[in-house]
Amino acid sequence: FPALLSRGLIPDGARVLDLGCGQGCLEALLIAAGKQFDAGIWPEGWRAPPRNITLHGIELQERTANWARTALGSKAIILTGDIHELTLPYADVVVLLDVLHYMDRPTQGRVLARIARALRGDGLLLLRINDAGAGLPSTGRLTSTGSMLSATDEKRSFIDLIIWIENCAPGQDFLSALDSSSSMWSPA
Repeated sequence: FPALLSRGLIPDGARVLDLGCGQGCLEALLIAAGKQFDAGIWPEGWRAPPRNITLHGIELQERTANWARTALGSKAIILTGDIHELTLPYADVVVLLDVLHYMDRPTQGRVLARIARALRGDGLLLLRINDAGAGLPSTGRLTSTGSMLSATDEKRSFIDLIIWIENCAPGQDFLSALDSSSSMWSPA
């Protein structure tokens, strides 16, 4: 989460959709960051946190989603459901951290196609996957892959991706498939 804030990856006024939001940690962090910044307690060199954002989260587990709802109250909308089945709300930024690698490749492609349809204009996908090839311990690294994912919306042909690579699942194979623009990333 610190990279999201320190690099200013979420713009002011963004509609943020957190897929697999769990207990709402990202949402809570974004809310708290604004308060810390306003109080003058902010790391030197970090960009200001995003202002006037709308927060939506989707979580598979009802119990976990309820914890998020309780913690966040009216500051975020938390839905319970399966991201490969729900209609995703429109968003400027979609965050998908540590979720995609739990799905098989065809399901990954369908989920990414749904995300592409949900993103507005020059939307941004913030994606973190785990890399089984990184070994232990992995230090993790931030890789910006630019505009690589084909979208179905005729108004744009690409969305931006920012991918964190850490230890523990598809890793280099995932990036290679993404780089090759294979049909896996095209909507079905």
